[in-house]
Amino acid sequence: MATIKKQSRYNSQSYRVAYKHPIKGKRSDYFKNKKDAVMALAHWQKIELLVKMELDWESEMHQAEKPITVQEIIDLHKNNVLANKDNIKTIRTYNTMYNSLLRVFPGDTIVQNIRTMQREIDGVVVVGWQIYKRHEEIVRGRSRNGIDSYMNDMMIMFRWAYDQEYIAKPVMKKSDRYKFDEKPAVQFKTWSTSEIKTLFEHDGLNQFQRDLLLIYALTGLRANELTGINKDQPYKELHWKHVDLDAKTMQVQVKSKQRIRETIDIHDDVVTILRKWKKRGYAKPLNFDYDDLNDHMHEISEITDIQFTCHDLRRMKSQIARKEYHNVNDAAKAIGDKSTEVVNNHYAGETVEEQRFRNKGIANKLYQIVGQS
Repeated sequence: MATIKKQSRYNSQSYRVAYKHPIKGKRSDYFKNKKDAVMALAHWQKIELLVKMELDWESEMHQAEKPITVQEIIDLHKNNVLANKDNIKTIRTYNTMYNSLLRVFPGDTIVQNIRTMQREIDGVVVVGWQIYKRHEEIVRGRSRNGIDSYMNDMMIMFRWAYDQEYIAKPVMKKSDRYKFDEKPAVQFKTWSTSEIKTLFEHDGLNQFQRDLLLIYALTGLRANELTGINKDQPYKELHWKHVDLDAKTMQVQVKSKQRIRETIDIHDDVVTILRKWKKRGYAKPLNFDYDDLNDHMHEISEITDIQFTCHDLRRMKSQIARKEYHNVNDAAKAIGDKSTEVVNNHYAGETVEEQRFRNKGIANKLYQIVGQS
């Protein structure tokens, strides 16, 4: 059970209350006067008793909790978490999330009340986080995937607030977000053989455009791993010092919070193109930013009459790898992605060729077993 102990007279906080939190385990709080310490002791003894008797301890915890507003949580998160970030995109993402949350739940909303709040939206009464989901989808016309992405960032923020003990129990749970079958299936471009041939053999493209396509398709890198100008994330820029043309390798900034550059192999044809560009005096391998790269690809798309994005060229390499090797792991390794689930759902799904390869192997093994019996 919870205990109280008077500390040394030299300690300004002279009373220590030790208790067992139902979720966080053994904890201690310190108080300057005996009255506050005794009240805390009684509270935690009651909580421990409710837990032992398997009764509703969460309601008791919630009642004793000091109310805190949405704006207070945002300010705490902004000053203690976001202030330590130097990634401009991360800062921008969180600020957008804050504004989205405040648009539905004003700053003076008591955080602890959100889960039980009710609101009528477009003729339907919804409760808790369904208010946010329905408001964003029905009133603002946002996609469920976009809404779910914001809710993921909100959940991270509220989890931090819970860990820091600004709130006594989780405000948002994973079950509050959209389930997998509640979101639309991800649609991505699947390249046909005829499209690939048309793209690389089109006589309307100049040599620079052909070279740019080939570099993108053979490396399978992300746009911000290839471009030489990135004002928001300059540490991702690709410079000549990151390319070893003799060793046929390139050091790219992989998608990592540790900002690690990974050495990758580059194809002979990529080396040839980069040697040519370096000899011409290009300041960087691709001396432009994402917007410029996107403009180049848009122009190529219009010339060839093939609809595609920069990221679709990354998908092309992954899809070719999966068709060639009949394996999602190889498709992921081809573009340096560590998640086979992401590759399967966003880049290169299972092909008929892969199914045929597998079915043929199974049939051969079956006939071998039958023949041996």
